[in-house]
Amino acid sequence: NPAYMGASFLHSQQFGNFDFVLGGNFYKNEGFRDTEYERRARLNTNLRYRFKKVDGLSIGVNANYMLNQISDLFMWNSDTTPYVSNTMFGGSSAPTQGYRVNVDPFVQYICPKNEDRHSLRTRFFRTLNEISNDTMKNSLGDVWYAEYQYQKSLEHWKISAGAVENYQVVISNMFNNHYSNEVAAYVQGDARYGRLKFSLGVRFEYFKVDTSMTKTELRFGKDTINIPIKPVARLGVNYQVAEATFLRASFGQGYRFPAVSEKFISMALGAVKVFPNNNLNPETSWSVEVGAKQGYKFGKWKGFADAAVYFQRMYNMMEFGFVVLNSLTGEPYELGQVGDPEMGFQCANVGNADIFGVDLSGVITGPLGNWGELNAMVGYTYNNPKYISDDIDPSTSTDDKTLKYRYKHSVKADVSLTAKWFEVGFDLVWKSKVKNVDRLFCDERPEDEIIGDYAVLSSLVLPGYWDYRIRTAGQNFWNIDFYVGAKLYKETKISFHIKNLLNQVYCGRPGDICAPRRFEISVSSKF
Repeated sequence: NPAYMGASFLHSQQFGNFDFVLGGNFYKNEGFRDTEYERRARLNTNLRYRFKKVDGLSIGVNANYMLNQISDLFMWNSDTTPYVSNTMFGGSSAPTQGYRVNVDPFVQYICPKNEDRHSLRTRFFRTLNEISNDTMKNSLGDVWYAEYQYQKSLEHWKISAGAVENYQVVISNMFNNHYSNEVAAYVQGDARYGRLKFSLGVRFEYFKVDTSMTKTELRFGKDTINIPIKPVARLGVNYQVAEATFLRASFGQGYRFPAVSEKFISMALGAVKVFPNNNLNPETSWSVEVGAKQGYKFGKWKGFADAAVYFQRMYNMMEFGFVVLNSLTGEPYELGQVGDPEMGFQCANVGNADIFGVDLSGVITGPLGNWGELNAMVGYTYNNPKYISDDIDPSTSTDDKTLKYRYKHSVKADVSLTAKWFEVGFDLVWKSKVKNVDRLFCDERPEDEIIGDYAVLSSLVLPGYWDYRIRTAGQNFWNIDFYVGAKLYKETKISFHIKNLLNQVYCGRPGDICAPRRFEISVSSKF
């Protein structure tokens, strides 16, 4: 019977003008699947000194060091033995060990006269990953980060302006050696006039990964010039209609440059590989949202209800997908070509997409006679992500335009009853069926469109998934977690949890079966 356990502590104290925090965490999970485990140990500290002779000036440093050992099962052996690793092609797990360390010095000054705020935050972050049975996958990453921010408060406005740099170096046999640099400058204004609040900001971003960099086209009549800066803007408005009634609207732009791991990763896990993509382009988007929030109170009961409608348009959307490439050309493989087929994952620009959704939520809290207090939260999300193109994506399992691995409907509820010495509650999650997966794993299109070779490839990479998907494609997913806790003495509490109460069987991504029912005991104490 696999088990998992953990322990943590936190101590905070002030010595005059000196603040001291020390914390630690240990976690060990033997895993519920073959070859799978996770072990980590972390120690962290926060230090801050407030100067007596310089009112408003403080300096400090936050630091964190974590050792970790982890092994994930990547692909199951079959749908009848989903907790066993697929070893047909040399295994589908990679035991990894390493550490993460970050040191974050900071300086802050708040002017006593006008409360102008100056802050400088920096970080050094290092990640080391070592795979003992395959050193070709080892990697070392260093990140240097710095941000300066100035804030000015006026009668109705609060102005924030600053500059950021994020420099990263990756030394890796998987990616080779690469560097990236992000530089940005921003300004934002937040204002309040009576019941009206609004925010307006703009950010100018520059990215560079090796020789690839940001490019924005500016057109002046028939002339076009390229600049290495991408501006993005955001606008938000909130209006208080009544004492507990609020209306809001927002608009924002997004820009994401390919990460080193997305653009250059090159590795193998058995016969399945992850391919680099030097032609990967940045992803851009814009989004709008309108919403309303209504508070309410009935006697001793109170809460709020919230509703929002959102829309996002994405251009050159980046996603990892399963592909079969020609070993010689790196292009999609076709029968009869010179070269061998290579199976694996690759991050690519999959096209443009629209995402329309509705989000509804509510919270209520109040007494239940002399029993205690009831707290309940329920939320519903409708999410409809679709490809814009009239052409059907050839990599999806059906001829529907829904993006892969998305849930159209989801519900979440948290309910708890708290008394003087005990607490009982449950968490519920419900998700509708996943409309599309990778076509190479399961081709669900009309019979005359099914590609027979995909069934053979699927049976080699993910034995049994094709049939499993056909059987369960129309099923929804839901999960209930139950817990009960009791106060033993003052600030000491013991809790008992049952995760996946009904022992539901569900496959998130292909070949990744969810955890079965499990039991948890936790003890916490403050002193």
